[in-house]
Amino acid sequence: MKTTKQRLIKLAGLLAEGGIYVKNFNNVKEDQVGTFYVVTNKLGNSDTLIDIMFESDVFHFANQVRGGLSMEDVYGLYKDKNKATQAAKSLLGQ
Repeated sequence: MKTTKQRLIKLAGLLAEGGIYVKNFNNVKEDQVGTFYVVTNKLGNSDTLIDIMFESDVFHFANQVRGGLSMEDVYGLYKDKNKATQAAKSLLGQ
């Protein structure tokens, strides 16, 4: 199991790939929320599961919001991947 620091370093690398640079995570001592799944509302008829559902943590989600994701776009937040998948498939009519 990865430590919080390892997850933060990985997150910083992923953000850098997307052009978002995080200089310092030293102020964050612990993440007790962990992984969760975000299901967004459908945007179009060609949306697929990967378009409307993604794995996240609080840091990734905060950056998604900074990047333009609004709470109006979010259908639900789930700790259980199976429940998130069921909700997303329901939105897609599957």
